[in-house]
Amino acid sequence: LVAEYLEFMGQMRGLKGLKTRREMAENDPYISAGLLTIKQFLRQTTITVTPGGTDAAAQRSAELAETSLADMSATWADTLSDILTVLHYGWAYHEVVLKARKGETDDPTTNSKYSDGLWGWRKIETRAQETLDKWAFDDHGGVQGMWQCPPNGGERRLIPIDRSLLFRTEPNRGNPEGRSLLRGAYLPWYHAKRI
Repeated sequence: LVAEYLEFMGQMRGLKGLKTRREMAENDPYISAGLLTIKQFLRQTTITVTPGGTDAAAQRSAELAETSLADMSATWADTLSDILTVLHYGWAYHEVVLKARKGETDDPTTNSKYSDGLWGWRKIETRAQETLDKWAFDDHGGVQGMWQCPPNGGERRLIPIDRSLLFRTEPNRGNPEGRSLLRGAYLPWYHAKRI
């Protein structure tokens, strides 16, 4: 299954489709205002971590998750803003980067508010949709990762799914690229742009 072939409109496929959705999201005043409203509303939400059980291990895991969210190099609101590019692209891929929590240091791989030696999240780093080369699938059609062409050049690299978070608006027949909220607005936008 190749995600690109699920889209029947050529203007919305592949890199051309990504550029079209970006133009729609950034240049159309109504679309831009709508997306900004949704993003600003969601950025204000409070995140709560609930333990997955009542035992001590579940409590410690929940505490680690909660403290890790507050200890990342970017705020949760800014991270969420990057995740919310899922709205106009239909998908967002983020690599989870860890750090050893060794207190306040000059090294970003160990700098933390905590000195407990545990591993926490350093950042949940966006892998821009425009850098997608292709998806890696296993023999059963499961997503194994994203092949990325770095925006500043260099060799493409595989970002494995087991170190990443893939956000989609909906599964859409197993498509890792989901379905953009802007998909249904394309034809009206196209015609209004040419009037």
